[in-house]
Amino acid sequence: MIRREGTAAAGVGLALALTLGGCASEGPDQRSPSLAPSPPSPIVVQPYSEPQDQLLANIYAGALTASGVFAEVGTEAKRGEALSGVQKAKVDVVIDTVGDLTRYLSRKQSGNTEQQGVSPDLETAMNTLRDLANPTDLAIPDPASASDAPVVAIAQSQATAESIVTLGQLGTFSDTKAVAMGGLGTCDLASPCLQRWVVNYGLQVADYSVTDAGANTRDEILVGDLDAGVFPDSDGALAHQDVVVLQDNEQVTPVDNVVPVVSQEAAVPAVTDVLNRVSAELDSPALRDLNLSVATGAGTAAQVADAWLAVNGLA
Repeated sequence: MIRREGTAAAGVGLALALTLGGCASEGPDQRSPSLAPSPPSPIVVQPYSEPQDQLLANIYAGALTASGVFAEVGTEAKRGEALSGVQKAKVDVVIDTVGDLTRYLSRKQSGNTEQQGVSPDLETAMNTLRDLANPTDLAIPDPASASDAPVVAIAQSQATAESIVTLGQLGTFSDTKAVAMGGLGTCDLASPCLQRWVVNYGLQVADYSVTDAGANTRDEILVGDLDAGVFPDSDGALAHQDVVVLQDNEQVTPVDNVVPVVSQEAAVPAVTDVLNRVSAELDSPALRDLNLSVATGAGTAAQVADAWLAVNGLA
């Protein structure tokens, strides 16, 4: 966390410096080591509990350290605990997503358990999020284009054979054959997530099976048990070339872009400018590749993050 020095402390420091300056005959080796300035406290980037959270914390913390602002990855915490730490300046940065954070802050402030609507337009969604964050002592820098919003993917072979690259085209295809879908539990048949695609794209869904991991959803697509799967946009399973993410051509899906959250104390240009530079480089295809690297054991979260920072000129 950033250490602020008060004016009284500064005055004491100046007086000591003048005193030492007047004692030239004692030589520098006579100065007490206790008078040396203490190193600044590190910026603490606290992750949530999922593997992607560790990865993102290492990316943003690594970029800060490379820029000359020493940062470290804190211990895992639940969203409420981590955000409370940011508000109290016990933690400096957490990495969240626009949609999830909007819904969380809305529930906390209104006490309403109904989910806050999140716009499919990123600028509108960010304005809403910052309005919610302003009274809470949370600063919100720029979002990344990398996202955890739900997306639909199909087998590359089917996309090629049926010329399907958009959700609208999948909806047209489903007029002749209702599609078997599966994946995220939050997008089952009764959910607003799936119903949004049904209403806007005319998607005919034969059934929906919840799978416990993106890798399993991909496997079921490739063997023909599912026609289409629903994944988080950043899922490492989507980094494989045998599945293709369909475009949300009418942009009806609420955004859920990765976004840093910063304490008011740490929200200084030396910190936020670096966070913004990372966000400007981080997109969903990159995050999918990074998640896949960690999942397949190509490196630890820290190692994978460092390699990505180096390739993108942020190390």
